Amino acid sequence: YWVPGGNQRLLPEIGWNQEAGIEHKKAIIQSNNLSWNIFSSATFFSSQLQNRIIWQPSNFGYYTPLNIQQVWARGVELNFKSDLQIYKVNCELLANYDFTHATAEKVEAGQESQLGKQLIYIPLHKASGSATVSWRQFTFAYNHAFKGYRYTVADNKDFLLGYALGDLQLSKVIPYKQYSLKVFAQINNIWAEDYQVLPNRPMPQRNYLCGIAFQFYQPLKPLIK
Repeated sequence: YWVPGGNQRLLPEIGWNQEAGIEHKKAIIQSNNLSWNIFSSATFFSSQLQNRIIWQPSNFGYYTPLNIQQVWARGVELNFKSDLQIYKVNCELLANYDFTHATAEKVEAGQESQLGKQLIYIPLHKASGSATVSWRQFTFAYNHAFKGYRYTVADNKDFLLGYALGDLQLSKVIPYKQYSLKVFAQINNIWAEDYQVLPNRPMPQRNYLCGIAFQFYQPLKPLIK
């Protein structure tokens, strides 16, 4: 009942999901002042959905949800993590990669041009990585993310270009009893990338953000006295 763009004939999704994965953990070095651990994993997935709900642009300029009779999404997710601690300095390296092939396998009459085509706004390739250095209450981090091209129409005749974004952040946490104060400053889109998440809606280039976050923690109370 979204207004405008609602669809009162929308049907619920029904489907089956399968997933299999493998993980690897190893402690490379373990000592009093030095430790190095690595973690990696690979996950393979397959999902078959009936009446898959997808938001598509209408002729009136807004998006509306529609059902696709049958969708098959399959792919792989790869993850890697390296954690190195030298005395009081902790260095962390993260990397992730996703491959997602999501296609329309069965459609309504008159929509045959969508058969076997990648669903809109779902990139085939997506990756991200980060490098973080922490010392005492200070943290310096660089994050980088990549998204491949994304189709914007169901017959895959038009698409948005892929883009890669980099962010820098410096923060400090000031703890006091059950309270903490976090002061941070960051540079978003440090490489001033031109990109669009939706057609004709350009996103900001290099921009800056700073702030203060206040947190408090309530001690856990035992459930049984």
